[in-house]
Amino acid sequence: MKIIKISETQSFFNQPGIIGKSIYENPKLDIVHLELEPGTNLEPHPMPMTVLFYVLEGIGVLTIDGKKYELSQDCGIECPKGLLRFWSNESNEKLRVLVLKMNG
Repeated sequence: MKIIKISETQSFFNQPGIIGKSIYENPKLDIVHLELEPGTNLEPHPMPMTVLFYVLEGIGVLTIDGKKYELSQDCGIECPKGLLRFWSNESNEKLRVLVLKMNG
């Protein structure tokens, strides 16, 4: 068994106000912890796999192929592969999202 502490995990994505940490990887599933400070957003990007997003804390807007979805704590959404998507944090609080990338 392996205990994973997000606070002790190295970030693989780090731009002002946004940190991404890979917390689990295997051939079928990757799990990423994403943290966005208020007023920040990711650049639009497609993914080659289906992704499930689950909001751990805060309120954020996920834009998928031009359609906006406001998600709050304990809400999740599935995003099919190949669609252009990005997160933005338009709130005054930190946004923390769990990203489950289904590779298989």
